[in-house]
Amino acid sequence: RLSHDLPVRQHLMARPGVDIAELRTAVSHPMALAQCTRMLEQLGLVAEEAVNTAVAAQALAESEDRSRAVIASQAAAEAWGLNILRHDVHDRKDNFTTFCIVARRNGGMA
Repeated sequence: RLSHDLPVRQHLMARPGVDIAELRTAVSHPMALAQCTRMLEQLGLVAEEAVNTAVAAQALAESEDRSRAVIASQAAAEAWGLNILRHDVHDRKDNFTTFCIVARRNGGMA
């Protein structure tokens, strides 16, 4: 098999002690934000793009901003000491990324 599907689970997280009612902005990678539009609309959060989810989580952990949240993985929450306020906030339950193996063969693409 030349490809592998990896489930992607997105969670809404904030600094410890922050209540979901305090949030105004959700920061994440553009693709993660696009995968969570329903939740953003339901909570009335403004989407703000970051280079990637890990950078967004680190920046939030190092700030004192109680109005910002991050959409990222459970591993990011654990790594940066953030609290998950809502699990599985992606719009589709079958949210996944497909990784493909790409190699050159005889000077061309396989």
